[in-house]
Amino acid sequence: MRKYFAEFIGTFALVFCGTGAIVINDVTGGTVTHVGVAITFGLIVTAMIYAFGK
Repeated sequence: MRKYFAEFIGTFALVFCGTGAIVINDVTGGTVTHVGVAITFGLIVTAMIYAFGK
């Protein structure tokens, strides 16, 4: 059951934060840049590994 929960939360975090960074980049006229969006995705993956890794 832990695997399913981790998959659900990880996918939710990637979609929520990743697309949120893209939307903020669009709304602010490109302030975040592609590098900022990529860093957001990388930090989310790192956070999920720390949170749910053994």
